[in-house]
Amino acid sequence: MFKGFALVEIVVVTLLLGGAFIVFIEALNHTKLMQVKSEIRTVQTALLNSKINQIRSTSFSAIFPANEFVEFENNPGYSFRVIVKHTDQSFTTVYDNTTTDFKLITIEIRNGPAEDTVPILSDTFVVSNII
Repeated sequence: MFKGFALVEIVVVTLLLGGAFIVFIEALNHTKLMQVKSEIRTVQTALLNSKINQIRSTSFSAIFPANEFVEFENNPGYSFRVIVKHTDQSFTTVYDNTTTDFKLITIEIRNGPAEDTVPILSDTFVVSNII
């Protein structure tokens, strides 16, 4: 009898190892993608919190909408939009052309020119003119 390996055995082992290597590389790629998304979401959350605090510290009459996305100066690649609507005391009715003592403010934070990697992060809150 011959001792050693047959060519078929070597090809089968090579294919099995190659398949395992491809699965391993795909898992690494998926992990890296999740890490990038998590990092972007963390930065979006910090920027959203900062923008909310900035608007809350602004006087009621100085809060204006930013209908187009504006890029953050200190965070290139990230941009925000502020949507301001007037509402009533119950926060159920939104007025387009009427001024009230309550502003319903929505802030949206995005990364990049579109929502390719991570969706827009937004939050809505109410600011009052009543002291």
